[in-house]
Amino acid sequence: MTNDGHDELLVAVQATDQRSYLHVYQARDHRVVPLLALPVQTGFRAETVGQDLVVDEPTGPNDDTKTTFQWKQDLGAFDRQISVSGPSAAVPGCLPDADGKSPWPGQGLPSASATPSYAQPYPEPPSRTKPPRAPAAPSPPRAPAPRPPRPPWHRRAPRPPRAPCPPRAPCRRRLPHRPRAG
Repeated sequence: MTNDGHDELLVAVQATDQRSYLHVYQARDHRVVPLLALPVQTGFRAETVGQDLVVDEPTGPNDDTKTTFQWKQDLGAFDRQISVSGPSAAVPGCLPDADGKSPWPGQGLPSASATPSYAQPYPEPPSRTKPPRAPAAPSPPRAPAPRPPRPPWHRRAPRPPRAPCPPRAPCRRRLPHRPRAG
């Protein structure tokens, strides 16, 4: 999908609360990097067409929403295009939903019977009523906590004494390497 030679992995998960999720990962430098995490309707279909990921979701009894994700190399992200088929497709700006409610908290999607609304600017953030706090004084250094004693099975067993050299063979001791003069 990204056309950069790295392997990609598509994973679909259905949670116990009947929600479904689609994840796209990529292997880079022996790491798994997430590229896309997407909540989808139960009963969805996903397929790759060339470098595109096409997700087809049943959003109503007679409606389908087809979302095409295309990787934008210069942005390092996916571009999304949505197309709707069914009776709700005739209503401009509406994405159908089976029960008229959003399947995901905080993501309200208008239904076919909703009237379009115009975008409103965000309200200005409230001004601070409290003055900024002064930096806290540094705390005095603390001594490290004592380590608990090790259990008896953690200690090493004593090594047995070395056997003497065989009688006719001279013992050779390892001496540190010294460069030879000359």
